[in-house]
Amino acid sequence: MNERAAPAADGRTSQEALRRTIYLSSTYADLARARGPIAKAIARLQDHTVVDMESYLASDQRPVDRCLADVAACNYYVGVFAWRYGFVPPQETRSITELELREAIASGKPRLIFVLDERAKWPPDLYDADRESITRLRRELLDTHLVTVFRSVGELPLLVSLAVANQTMLELRGVRGIAHQELQGGLGHLYDVLVFLALLPYIASRGVKIIPIPAWMSERGQLRSMDLRDERLIAALTKASISPPQPLNSPYTSSVPFGTDRRMTDAIVAGETEAAEEMLRSTLARYSAAELGVQALHATERVLSHPFLKYLKGIRELAAARRHMEDSSVLPVAILDSGIAGGYAANYLDFIDALEALSSTISPSPAT
Repeated sequence: MNERAAPAADGRTSQEALRRTIYLSSTYADLARARGPIAKAIARLQDHTVVDMESYLASDQRPVDRCLADVAACNYYVGVFAWRYGFVPPQETRSITELELREAIASGKPRLIFVLDERAKWPPDLYDADRESITRLRRELLDTHLVTVFRSVGELPLLVSLAVANQTMLELRGVRGIAHQELQGGLGHLYDVLVFLALLPYIASRGVKIIPIPAWMSERGQLRSMDLRDERLIAALTKASISPPQPLNSPYTSSVPFGTDRRMTDAIVAGETEAAEEMLRSTLARYSAAELGVQALHATERVLSHPFLKYLKGIRELAAARRHMEDSSVLPVAILDSGIAGGYAANYLDFIDALEALSSTISPSPAT
């Protein structure tokens, strides 16, 4: 399946929604062997870029201001700590490695921390002679962060890349949940339009006289739970008119969608369908395919391109044209006209299929 090529309203493409910059922080002399493989493993993730000390100078004496600016600008901070505290610049009391960590904390960056197991075998020459500073920092990290403990540098590329990928997916799921809630709003509004259609034979077919809604159309008093595929409902819609001679003199009952609306019924159906369509389109404009999920994107686009949606939006003009064509202002225009308009009952059922497909795609997964 192809994702949309067009950018979202904020200018981002689907790929840009996945784009992440990761700042890789560690001391250099003791972890130089690990840094390259870690960076390559992260770079294999789609649109993930590593910023590290190799970008400036392969040494512990790197430019502090630039390092801290890059930490502040990154999406995630990855910190790898063994038994070296690192270079302390002039006029500073903390090493560059610790300063980078403090900047990540101050900037509120997601921090993915990896600490060497204190029981792991480690070359004696890669320990600080004075371990007080690194021991303090390690203890703080273990006490205040969810730390991944590693036993060898060979484990780090996989451990770090998995942590980065999981963090990205966690963020996208959070955004996706919000986007799906917005799609749920538009979908619910379309269901209200269909429920309103289903009720028209009973609330509007005889001018100001309201016919009791049959018991089979609701479940425990809830109209939204009615079976919109019911053959009795479809039969009524093929006979009922979309546009009564005049609007009702009083609002519909409160249980009817748009119950306080005094517009003509064809105007209500057309206007509220347009409102629901705008809800869905505005959500597609604000979120990328990566944020929505490709399945939700295609399901929404199927609804928006469906001929029955177009029919509902144009039903006001269709009713007016039919009345004008027959030279009568009171000619009944069947809601599911299978004559001149042709095939709306079949389109209606297929439209419900499209709505149900979208609903199943964006419905929250049950808690486990």
